[in-house]
Amino acid sequence: MFKKGLILVFVLATSFTLKAQMGFGKPKDIRALKERILLVGIKTPNEKKVKKISRKNPEELKAYKQSIENYNNAIKMAFNQNWDLSKSVEFISQEEIQEISKDKKRKDQYGYFKTFIRIAPLSSSIGSLPQYTYEIGLLDKKKPIYSFQYDSYENFNEADAIFIKQQMYHYLKNRLKKDRENLKRKDLKKALLENTKKLKNMTLYLDQDLISSELKNKIQSVYPYEYEIVDKSKIDEAIVKKSEGFAYVKAVPLIQISKNTGYVKISKRKYFQYFVNASNGELLALVTPGMSIGIVGGGNSKLSANDLKGIVKDIN
Repeated sequence: MFKKGLILVFVLATSFTLKAQMGFGKPKDIRALKERILLVGIKTPNEKKVKKISRKNPEELKAYKQSIENYNNAIKMAFNQNWDLSKSVEFISQEEIQEISKDKKRKDQYGYFKTFIRIAPLSSSIGSLPQYTYEIGLLDKKKPIYSFQYDSYENFNEADAIFIKQQMYHYLKNRLKKDRENLKRKDLKKALLENTKKLKNMTLYLDQDLISSELKNKIQSVYPYEYEIVDKSKIDEAIVKKSEGFAYVKAVPLIQISKNTGYVKISKRKYFQYFVNASNGELLALVTPGMSIGIVGGGNSKLSANDLKGIVKDIN
């Protein structure tokens, strides 16, 4: 366990991630979601923040409003495509979702998707990166069906929205499949290993900012299959275009909560490494942060040579 406070790490079963992020929902809740209208929360400017920065920095205000517009456009685009796990989808403000959740006569008609942010102060020793969490659930239930954390603290775009939606979609679909077919943990692990073998015939995109310097130097001797070291924009393009024959790696933070502060020091944050099929968001392989399931890795945000060696071992 970590030194600063007791870190409670929640890791519950997802589709083929074995135990990634937080899945509270029961299959009956997912089936209920399919019969409801999904309220997708869009962001609205915080009036206090607008008033504060409009006096000090007009350019910052412009950037703030643009970031909200970018987020809303991206989320709308993502949920207007290939979403069949709700009766219909409506886009309303997160404040409106909160109001409906208080209405006893209406709340059992809706599911929801929303995001919230927890930001540590810049001056704090516990770090300053915002922790963006995305949740989907039933409006009349206290706990979400699924909660997913993703580092989208700058330049949120369509690819980010698609990735988040796809991971939720696959979780919900495969949670139902697990229940329907009575799949066990060994079945999930076997399915993931079969998916991993698909990498042999795909080109793997590696984000140049999210691989270790050691891996950059050793990759030719470590990974014998097709790969390209690219910037994030190239990966984003593959996600948006749903490019066949390509896979990519995403560093996804493990949900961690400090009992003392509610935050985790940046240097102590742990990450999964998702290897994802660009054409459909399917998980192909997973590097887990120092746990006794799946492939074990160091857990930081950069893919290492040892991490990739583990993937190659499972491909063969």
